[in-house]
Amino acid sequence: MSLMQDQIEALRQAIAEAENQYAVKAAALAHLSDRIQIDPKTGNVSIGSKCEAEVKWDASAPLVMTPHPAFQKREWVGLTDEEIDTAWRSVDYTVPYNQFRIDVARAIEAKLKEKNQ
Repeated sequence: MSLMQDQIEALRQAIAEAENQYAVKAAALAHLSDRIQIDPKTGNVSIGSKCEAEVKWDASAPLVMTPHPAFQKREWVGLTDEEIDTAWRSVDYTVPYNQFRIDVARAIEAKLKEKNQ
């Protein structure tokens, strides 16, 4: 076989493997689809054993999604003038100016990260 034929065969194998992986994932999702439960009162979705009671979906009801608390937007907290001054003064001013600028930026960045965790 020539180099080009080898490359074509390698691509064909890669495509076949990708298609097979897709089929396996689709089969896994199809298997789960009959196990999805929706609590009609809370709207919570869970994957478990098949629902014993029929769940009726009210399409006219508004869909409300509550984000996980870790992903809720928090208000940004900035630095006070005193905190900026403290960060500025914490940097070694005897280093070359280019390094000094970066060090100041890093000090301010660290303080902002600390306040906005």
